Amino acid sequence: MKNNINPYEPCPCGSGKKYKFCCYQKRDAALSNIGVPLAKSPLPTTFTDLSEEFSEKAFQLLRQGVQLVNRGGCKDAISLFERLLVEVPGFSPAANNLALCLFNTGKLDEAIKVLNENLELCPVPNVFGLASLASFYHVKGDEISARRHLKEALNSEIVSADTCTKVCEVLARFKRHKDILLFADGTEYGNDTSVCFYTGTAAANLGEMERAINDLRKVPRNFHKHFKAQSYLKHLRKGTKPHTVCKDWPYLLPNEICPFEIIDNYMKNDFEIWKNSTFSVAYCEAMLNATAANPSGSGSKRGG
Repeated sequence: MKNNINPYEPCPCGSGKKYKFCCYQKRDAALSNIGVPLAKSPLPTTFTDLSEEFSEKAFQLLRQGVQLVNRGGCKDAISLFERLLVEVPGFSPAANNLALCLFNTGKLDEAIKVLNENLELCPVPNVFGLASLASFYHVKGDEISARRHLKEALNSEIVSADTCTKVCEVLARFKRHKDILLFADGTEYGNDTSVCFYTGTAAANLGEMERAINDLRKVPRNFHKHFKAQSYLKHLRKGTKPHTVCKDWPYLLPNEICPFEIIDNYMKNDFEIWKNSTFSVAYCEAMLNATAANPSGSGSKRGG
């Protein structure tokens, strides 16, 4: 594939789509089967003049970082993603994954800084990054910034399934059930198996049981909340409610709402933020839900 094609011209393959939204994305197709909800997006237009050798090097480093995360090496992956951003400034996939790693290791302010810098450098919308920032600002207690970034993400063009999933995840934080369905159905990724966890759960919360069952059945075994989808399906087929505090169908696990490292920091240094934030209520509810689903204290991983 040549690098001198204008990304906004018709794709040479004859699909009728613009090159940017068609064959241009195939250069990161190898990342689409990694099986974890990390950030993957096409190269920004400023990188179209890079040699294929350098582009492949960038994606090789990106794959290595994601593999480290898969093996539980989030801290080890940080230095690799940082190195990649030095070599390719503004490279959104690296920035998105670096920010997630920083967030998951308790470095909230650093995660926000990385994404804000990327949004300034990247010439095309980093929608995954916008959605992540909405989550980060929500945890920081800045609801105005959180909703502003989420609104911008919702008004952007969605060009990948993982970005669609990420936006649905952020909408789930605010329990915007109808908006999850409207958003997902308005993209070409509404039937993606990862997206279907969120649309199925949203449908269940809205009482649309037929759609809920149909969507949750599509959630694959390699999705990190497959066990949750299966638990919901059992309840839906029996006509019972899950064993949760509000008798609703939760989307997020406690560690997804906020990593413990960040909560611990709030408890020690900024208790007022923790005490007055809305995400703290959501976290406590998620913990109670996990306990209710596992009264034996065997852990929250099988909670429903």
